[in-house]
Amino acid sequence: MVERLVKTIKRAFVCANIETNEFDSQLQEFLLNYRSTPHGITAKSPFQLVFNRDINNFLPTVTDAKTNDAQVEAENRRKYKEYSDKRGRVTENDTRRKYKEYSDKRGKHRERHYQIGDMVLCRQRKRDAISPTYDPVPFQVTKVEGTKITATRQNKSIVRNKSFFKPFNSQTFVQPTKPTCIDTPSNNRDCTDAKTEDHKLIIDPEAEKNQKDDDANRDSITDDADLNTRQRPHRPSRLPRRFNDFNIG
Repeated sequence: MVERLVKTIKRAFVCANIETNEFDSQLQEFLLNYRSTPHGITAKSPFQLVFNRDINNFLPTVTDAKTNDAQVEAENRRKYKEYSDKRGRVTENDTRRKYKEYSDKRGKHRERHYQIGDMVLCRQRKRDAISPTYDPVPFQVTKVEGTKITATRQNKSIVRNKSFFKPFNSQTFVQPTKPTCIDTPSNNRDCTDAKTEDHKLIIDPEAEKNQKDDDANRDSITDDADLNTRQRPHRPSRLPRRFNDFNIG
């Protein structure tokens, strides 16, 4: 609700900057109109919800006749406040229900029901930008208690709300034949071993011999380039004179 108010204030600021360039006066007028306007959910204005009375604005209003008895006046205010709160909550719940029904109808939302033996995917915490939203390895539902679901995979068992799961589609699942290596410091060693094993499997002896010859030629060229590279001049180093009076081993 606060973010929505900020959007409205920003729009009022843009309009004030275009029309009069006097935002201070336009802000007071905007706040008066906002506090006087009934909200779409509660059907009451923000000022009325806070102070339990209508705000004094430029619109004509009808006020109830006041009695001289302070006790009767206090009782009337209490009853009106209870009625106002109850009416506001009923209106809010009814409006939210209408919004939900409309969203479910337009978005084609439906409640998912899981049974024991179903294969599901569990939502996981995103650790980096490339990690998937759901764990790609499926779980099997072993226990269902209302909205609490217990799923098992190999020796791992988890208990989550059913909103964490989604049905597993076996037709679109591709079983990985080898682990996917990501160039991170923690996986460099595993990735190097995996790449080395794959390299040994696909290279024949003749290709391996040619690869060794190419590596030797490349090393010799690198050595010649290092010899021809200009070296930095070296100057003799000696102990400072202030340390001549001391025996430094």
